[in-house]
Formats: sequence, structure tokens, C-alpha cells
Amino acid sequence: MINAKQFTEQIAQQCEPLYQLTENNVKMYWANKPSKQDTIDYFGRRMINERINCIELSRRVSEMGNDVEPEEMFLISKQAHDEAKHFWFVKDILTDLMGHEPDVDAVHEAIKQKQLRGEAIALPAELLAKFECTEDPIALAVYQYIAEGMAHRNWVAQAECAPTAMIAEKYAEIAKDEKFHSQIGRMQIEKLVVDQATLTHATELAQEVIELIWSFGRSDKERCIKAHIPLSALN
Repeated sequence: MINAKQFTEQIAQQCEPLYQLTENNVKMYWANKPSKQDTIDYFGRRMINERINCIELSRRVSEMGNDVEPEEMFLISKQAHDEAKHFWFVKDILTDLMGHEPDVDAVHEAIKQKQLRGEAIALPAELLAKFECTEDPIALAVYQYIAEGMAHRNWVAQAECAPTAMIAEKYAEIAKDEKFHSQIGRMQIEKLVVDQATLTHATELAQEVIELIWSFGRSDKERCIKAHIPLSALN
């Protein structure tokens, strides 16, 4: 049996091609010089995703039992705080692009209507509940390690390619936060994977998360390229 640290290293290796795909897609998005409206639509999706991240993580904190470890409560609360900051940052970017504050309710409703028409898939933050159920802390840890690791790589690329100083500055800070969030997942995995049963369970979860994210890319890649929508809009 491999130990938990070896397991997280193995996951990182498995995720590398996926991370490279999404990084390159971010770069391609900006290289294709999207229209102003395309860019507004993209950051609208990002804004709503950050808001849902904050809400879901805050809900998890509110449901923690009295026996929760203080460190775990602190780390998840810190992440919820960061997601609120990211929501604020992206809303500021949209305000700058639009010349006025976006109507958050209207943006979210437009996304939901596109989902109902089959024109958009679920926001990945909406899938968080599938992996962060309080009865299964390994699920949250695995999802967090993989998805936040991908977000870190995407937003480093975004900061490097962004067309404005505001976008570059804010996404450089977001990228640093996402790296920390991924490390929370890694630390939790290394604490929770203690025997063959937990290793097997974590392995199955990791494969499910990786396959889910790859499926976003496979099903949406052609549309993303033609419409100049980065696959990073899906995370």
C-alpha cells in the first residue's frame, strides 16, 4: 500500500495533462481577442461561480458539529472568506468592463436559463455539494485538492495573459489563494487516508473528479474554441 503522501503525489501526476489543457485554453482565449460582450459573459460566469463557492463552504462551516477540530473550522472558514473576496474582485472587474455594477441576480438567472435550454452545463461550484457532504470528509478533501489545484494553474495563466492591469492584478492574488486551498485538500487527504479502505475510497473519488472535469472538456471543447469561451469558465 502506498502512503497518503505518495497518493497525493500520484494524483498530481494524473492531473498534469488536465491542468495543461485548461492552462492552454486560458491562453488561447485571450490570444483570440474576445469581444467585449464575450468577456463580460465570461466574467459573469466566474462571478457567480465564486459566489456559489462562498455560499457552499459557508454552509458547510455552519453545519460543523461541536466536535470539529478548530483547525479544520479555521481552514474552511478561511477558504469561504477567500471565495467572498474573489466574488468581490470579479464583480469589480465586471463593473470596470460594463461601466456600471452588474445585476448579480440577473446574471445568475441568465446562466440558469441557458442551462435549462441546454446551452450551458452546471457551474462546477454547483457540483461542490456532490463531493463535500459532511458525512464524507475525504470527498471534500479530494475534490478540493484537484479542483483548486486546477484553479491555481488557470489563474496564474490568466494573470499572465490578461489584457488589463486590473484583471492581471486581481487574478494573481486569486491564484495564490487557490494554491492555498488546494494545499488544504492535500493536508486533509494526508490526515484522513490511513489504511487500505480509505486509500481505495480516495482513489475512487479522485478518478470520479478527474473524469468529471475531463468530461467538461470533451463535451464543451469544440464549442469553447468556436465561441472563444475558455474551458476555465467551467471551473
